[in-house]
Amino acid sequence: MARRTKKTAAGPGVSTPSPDSPSKKGEKSHSDKHQRNSQKDESSSNNRTRLYDLLRIKPEATQIEITKSYRALALLLHPDKVAQKLQQEESTAEGEKKKKKGGKSFEELKEEATRHFQELQAAYEVLKDPKRRKIYDETGSTGETSGETYEEAYAYYRRVYPEFDVADIEKYREKYLESEEEIQDILDFCIKFDGDLTHFFEYIPFSEKEHLSRYLNILDDLVKSKKVKKTKKFESTLQQMEAQAEKLAALTEKESKKSQQQQQSKKKSSKKNANGDEGLADLVLAIQANRAKRAQRAQDLFARIEAKYGAMDEEEADSDEGRQKNGKNKKRRKN
Repeated sequence: MARRTKKTAAGPGVSTPSPDSPSKKGEKSHSDKHQRNSQKDESSSNNRTRLYDLLRIKPEATQIEITKSYRALALLLHPDKVAQKLQQEESTAEGEKKKKKGGKSFEELKEEATRHFQELQAAYEVLKDPKRRKIYDETGSTGETSGETYEEAYAYYRRVYPEFDVADIEKYREKYLESEEEIQDILDFCIKFDGDLTHFFEYIPFSEKEHLSRYLNILDDLVKSKKVKKTKKFESTLQQMEAQAEKLAALTEKESKKSQQQQQSKKKSSKKNANGDEGLADLVLAIQANRAKRAQRAQDLFARIEAKYGAMDEEEADSDEGRQKNGKNKKRRKN
């Protein structure tokens, strides 16, 4: 007896493919692969801007702009301030409801804020180093921390300050200059470094040459009020502040020109890659692998400054001074 063929909507004698038929599997596999590739491309693109987004700057920002933005964020996003802000929000009527459901204590909020602040520090450490920044721009990888942690930090700060963007940094700058907070930061700097003003313009946010006379007046007032001791180191480095300001202004101008050159270079590089230059990525990855030891040293540095929430580490300042002295000694030996 001949087997009867089941009739379907497609017509007599035509069997309907099952959901798991080879043709359907092939179409699904192709669709999934296309989706994964699309997501991969999108992720790769996001990877190359993640750190810039976290520091609220554009990818073409100069080194000076990167430092200024970080210093501003380091003040605004200090773990104590963030934890206090979140705790105040929980004290509202809506917040009280959340608290009853299991709200976080101040210490828990501070611990969470500190963890995300360390990612902000890590992002700055990458972008302030021209070599590491170049590798990041080309590969989207830092070679140290997984990208997800940077994204978590970015999402966290967007939740804490939803409307905060690059323009807000300028607003904060206007509020910060000539404020009690600025004076307190200058006092803290003097105390932390025992009156050594060598790194003043690197440490104080928004510090520029045009503010030099005002800084000198503030320092003079701090000495007169006996909040700062007038040590030999203080006096000698105070006399060098004008030279520091000139150096900062020259560096800012140099960075601005360098940024323009980099943008032109990137455009040329993009054209070369479009013509089939595929060896650059492999070269960058090889260089990145050789930097593993340096990455470990960077992680050790973050561990040392964890409790200081982004303030310049004294050991780092000492090492800079030591390198300068060693350089001078080498020159003397050559002569």
